[in-house]
Amino acid sequence: MHSKGTPVYPKGSPKFNLMQAQKSMKKVSPKYGKKYSPIGEKTRATWSRALEKSLVEILHEHNTTYHRSQNGWNSETWNLMVSIFQQRNPHVNVKKSQIQDKEKDLKRDYRALREARKQSGVGWNEAKSMLQAEPHLWVC
Repeated sequence: MHSKGTPVYPKGSPKFNLMQAQKSMKKVSPKYGKKYSPIGEKTRATWSRALEKSLVEILHEHNTTYHRSQNGWNSETWNLMVSIFQQRNPHVNVKKSQIQDKEKDLKRDYRALREARKQSGVGWNEAKSMLQAEPHLWVC
């Protein structure tokens, strides 16, 4: 222990790494000269099913070899899709980054559903548009 009463942990130990991480989070930002503030972070958009559907339609319309390469949509196509989304939904104010985040979320959810449907004893209820499974499969 230090003379101040704080324990000393060997370098590389989990406790030491945790303490170092906590110290570094409290450091002053050299760029702005003040502590980190979450106010500057980008905000999450509020998405309804109708907005999600609108976005998915736009993504499908632009899912062509002209607009999309092997690595995804280019910046020009993203700007075009954002513009179309804003025209179709003038009551909503979302940024390009928020639309890109939502596209990633939708992809993640799609992959999870696709994997879940592959499991034995799991089906799809077309009427409800949801997974259908035996009760014992829902228990974690």
